[in-house]
Amino acid sequence: MTNPELGFVGIGKMGALMGQRLIDAGHKLTVFDTDRSAVELAVKGGAVAAKSARDVADASDIVFASLPTPDILQSAALGDGGLVQGSRMRVFVDVSTTGPRVAKIVAEGLAKRMSSPWIAR
Repeated sequence: MTNPELGFVGIGKMGALMGQRLIDAGHKLTVFDTDRSAVELAVKGGAVAAKSARDVADASDIVFASLPTPDILQSAALGDGGLVQGSRMRVFVDVSTTGPRVAKIVAEGLAKRMSSPWIAR
């Protein structure tokens, strides 16, 4: 992948810092968070706002997630309007601290529905 488009779901305290570093390194970054003020801050820093996790996966080759709970991660990745329904994402990088059980569920769910996914944890 040359010049992959990047996305980020969950741009709260941790995700915002990671996302801003990607922008500062010269990457275009599409972001989503349920907290609109977090999205507005990211847009002020150079990000592009998405309306859902799926929209991030439609716009991005590589998607990062930094989410606070196992249920939220699972929903954002596999739920209605989630990453798994996106058309472009090929790499998923989960930097959440939700544990190996949920990481396995998400990885298996994405692998079943995506063509040739590469999932990093």
